[in-house]
Formats: sequence, C-alpha cells, structure tokens
Amino acid sequence: MKRIFAFTTASLLAFQMQAQSVDEGIKLYHYERYASAKQVLEPLAGTNPEANYYLGLSDIGLEDLAAAKAVFAKNPEDFYSQAGMARVLFGEGNKAGATKLLNDLAD
Repeated sequence: MKRIFAFTTASLLAFQMQAQSVDEGIKLYHYERYASAKQVLEPLAGTNPEANYYLGLSDIGLEDLAAAKAVFAKNPEDFYSQAGMARVLFGEGNKAGATKLLNDLAD
C-alpha cells in the first residue's frame, strides 16, 4: 500500500514540475528572455505541444527563422505548430502562404 501511495505521489509531483517548467518557459518568453526560455522549453518540447510552440517563438525572437521552422515542422498536424509556421512565413515575407495557412487553420 505504501508503494502505491509513493508511486502516485511521485507521478503527481513529476507532472506538476513539468507544468511549472512550461509556465516558467512561457514567462521567460513574455519577458523577452528568449535564450533562457529556449533552455527551459527544449527538454519539454517533445511531449508538450505548447512548450514546442513557445520554443519556436523563442527561436523567432532570437531571429533564427530556420530553427523555428524546424521546431514547427516536427508536428505539422498540431494547431500550435501551424500557427507558429504561419509566423515563420510572415517573417520570411511569404504573406500569401501564411494567410492561406491561417485560413486553413480557422476552417
């Protein structure tokens, strides 16, 4: 019984710490500390679509559109990644492609 309780508690704490880390990364992004946000979000980006989105936005903030494009291309079906890819396309000057992507996303 103690093992089940310990396992459950450890699982909940791990989930809580991941959620706090994503929130911390998002805060760093909003404070325009893109390199720090990238450090926090990179380990979480593979399992959390929101962390992946803010990781790509941090790359855009660091003016590395190629890295941001690679981040968003990892999960092209996710709406976070599609919105991020539209921002990359706007940054590259491809307004028609970005508008089409956003219209498809809205539909």
